Amino acid sequence: MLSSVTPVKIPIRMRATVNIDTSVKVKVNDMRIGELARRTGTSTRALRHYEQQGLLTTTRQGNGYRSFDDSAAETVLRIRALLAAGLTTEVIGRVLPCTRDSTPRVEPCDEVVAILRSEIDRMDTLASHLARSRELLASILVESGVPQGHPVRPGRARR
Repeated sequence: MLSSVTPVKIPIRMRATVNIDTSVKVKVNDMRIGELARRTGTSTRALRHYEQQGLLTTTRQGNGYRSFDDSAAETVLRIRALLAAGLTTEVIGRVLPCTRDSTPRVEPCDEVVAILRSEIDRMDTLASHLARSRELLASILVESGVPQGHPVRPGRARR
């Protein structure tokens, strides 16, 4: 929301008058990075990373501070939900325009549906590899004679 006020003359010690231009438009709902971090439970470092990745837009104030509008909080919550779903920031950049509210729900955009299906296939492949790795490690423990649930002492391996 933009606000505007008319110019005001303020007398100073009755010898000089200072003109202050109050017609400068300032966004009332802007917030700095620290406030956005508090609102979303996200570190300022992560917010800077999201900005660097093109996921979060900011404006710079005259003093160089980042300025975020109120919608940035919901955007950050969407980003975090999509990260928790296992998506990379690159994929999130393509999915984010089709998201709504602070959940990872998406509008049925054709490109996004294809991206998400591809990500599911990628995750299925990873899960398969992890399952094989787990089975291999479990068989190594069984063959070593270590009872299941028995803690192994750190140190040298038995030979």
